[in-house]
Amino acid sequence: MSHKNLVSKSDLLHIRVPHILHPVLTRIACLGFFGLLIVNQTASAVSPAMGSDLPAFSAVGTVLNEVYQQAGLSSPTYSLEESVCFSYSNGWWRVQVKYKNGALPGVSPLFLAGNITDCERIPGGVRTVTMRLPQKIKGDLWLPADAEPIAFPPPARNNLLICWLSLCPNPQLPFLNDTMMRQLVSTEFLRDPQNEGFYKLRYGPNNRFVSELCITNNGVIVVGHGRTMKLAPPFDRGHLGLEYRVLETTNWNGISFPLKSILRKYVAMPGATTPDQVYAATVTRFGIESFRLGIARPAIDLAQPTRLEKVWAEIVSGAPSPVQTLLPKPSSVHLVANDHRLVKTPVGEPTTYQVTGDQWLAATNAALVLPSTGSNTASGALPDARGDHAP
Repeated sequence: MSHKNLVSKSDLLHIRVPHILHPVLTRIACLGFFGLLIVNQTASAVSPAMGSDLPAFSAVGTVLNEVYQQAGLSSPTYSLEESVCFSYSNGWWRVQVKYKNGALPGVSPLFLAGNITDCERIPGGVRTVTMRLPQKIKGDLWLPADAEPIAFPPPARNNLLICWLSLCPNPQLPFLNDTMMRQLVSTEFLRDPQNEGFYKLRYGPNNRFVSELCITNNGVIVVGHGRTMKLAPPFDRGHLGLEYRVLETTNWNGISFPLKSILRKYVAMPGATTPDQVYAATVTRFGIESFRLGIARPAIDLAQPTRLEKVWAEIVSGAPSPVQTLLPKPSSVHLVANDHRLVKTPVGEPTTYQVTGDQWLAATNAALVLPSTGSNTASGALPDARGDHAP
């Protein structure tokens, strides 16, 4: 089933890019870009519905991330395929991905086997945990957890980002105004005032799920460690940076859901003479295989760290699995939080403390303000912060 186009074609203009790329649809307005004047459709053109009318649901699928290190390649330089389990309930969401096959430069597939990444909404942000699933877990399990003051997965993690863009209704995107938003490049770059780009946004049927998102680069790129660089002409005024599209939809439980989607992130082509000469450096594809009502038991069960492989097998196979509440039971799993949500810490320095049972306090909670200046805990026993699990 194809998704509905909610924008009048008379309002749109094609900006042509190389034949290997999809054209970006934009609207003529009053600020220059590529010698044209473009903005997104305004907020009043499409007023998205909130997701509160959706039942709690889970979806299982596969995500494939491909990297192209130079233009014109017929096959990716390397690729990675992962199993996905996405859960949603009344504004809260969780994305879990587990390695299936593929490789990374300099990393053995044997080392990647069993790798799981878990990213979910917490009060005032998101937290991300990555672990390598052992055959048996003995004693306490300690895992690092990064907490960021954002409403979506870390932008550099395309495998998580595409799942969230596809299945989170009315996603909280980093808009600056009706025409501009932050580019989804990295978590660090989100805080940079140079990070801005024009965007175009469309929603699918009933205005629940994003069907298309395009974001331009404004001529500034990240070169690492907080440093940025201005691009030379013809890219000094920017180029197409990100393109997300739903390719196919399906009807489940009376609701139109994205079924297949694709996310491309573009970079400037070497030796280019016009700003439309870009190529997709990363291509990420997401396909959903099944849906179910209720929240799926997570593969990384931070409350019950046993029989994890069996739980994951149940999720992927679609076998019956108990619905888990959003508040985990007490457990021997401990998270070492690297919390960037707290504004009183030095720029770039997280507050470090222990989280038990994956229960997170809001960043404004006084229990998270450490003695004296609120600086991060560097040594000694970690403070234990406990709190609610809901957003």
